[in-house]
Amino acid sequence: MRAETWLTLIAAGCLLAGDEAFNGRWDIQPEGQRRAWWLEITGAGTKDLKGKFVGAPGGQMDDIPELSIRKGELRFAFLRQWRIGEQRKRVRGLWTARLKDDKLIGEFRLPGQPVVRWVGVRAPLINEKDDGTWREGRPIELFNGKDLTGWVPLGRPGELRWMVKDGILVNDAPAPNLITEAKFWNFNLHVEYRVG
Repeated sequence: MRAETWLTLIAAGCLLAGDEAFNGRWDIQPEGQRRAWWLEITGAGTKDLKGKFVGAPGGQMDDIPELSIRKGELRFAFLRQWRIGEQRKRVRGLWTARLKDDKLIGEFRLPGQPVVRWVGVRAPLINEKDDGTWREGRPIELFNGKDLTGWVPLGRPGELRWMVKDGILVNDAPAPNLITEAKFWNFNLHVEYRVG
């Protein structure tokens, strides 16, 4: 009996040994979409497996409530409101992935919907430190208060549903997220907004 217990513990340790390769921050690109997701895994290969995810729906960072790694497959899920066709339904979205050549090769599934394939690459480490030579640049106004110059819808070309009314950017829900056409690096962002 005692030898069997040790063999079971050794086998479990061997199964966990390769799982630590899932640890880290991952930039995820869903196939055929102009959106990005972000995933962080810590504690893979231990009993303290944890994860955070930024992505559909909503775009906020959430702790992952259902997370496991079994037989080389990462699985995580959320029970959320999803837009399926023209309706919003509370269903379980499931992400699965395997490591291949230090990339996550995965799929996202919602009941009754086409599978979305995705690839995750390790997020770059940012080792930059201010050595005293960085200077604040000139402010760049992203919104001119008149029109949507410089802005594009994320993921749904042609379905803008955003407009400018009295100098304020407003939308007809549901509307896609907006992104700037310009790219930025190492910036301070000042935002003024109204909720109503």
